[in-house]
Amino acid sequence: MHCVWDVAAHVTDLHRVSSTEPGLEGARLLLAESVSGLAEKFPDVHVTLELARGLPEQCLIQAGERMDLVVVGRHFAHHPLAQFVVGGVATTVLEHSSCVVAVVPES
Repeated sequence: MHCVWDVAAHVTDLHRVSSTEPGLEGARLLLAESVSGLAEKFPDVHVTLELARGLPEQCLIQAGERMDLVVVGRHFAHHPLAQFVVGGVATTVLEHSSCVVAVVPES
């Protein structure tokens, strides 16, 4: 899932973006590039790619209601206080998700 934040994200509760919605080609390309080659490397793993509108943690928690597993990446802040200021998407999803959550550290 790749999340975009714009005015519509604040106005609506609808987080999923239609595949035909115009103006989001760059976000769709970024999402596709981020997983390119993985389907060939892991052919038995079923992956659903979605473009969503809103904050990442909110979108992932909502998506978890209809998924068996949500995999969240985790990167470490360079400054110890940055984690408290910015917060952690992985931590929030882990605490509030209704499905299994796998947290994968950045390699």
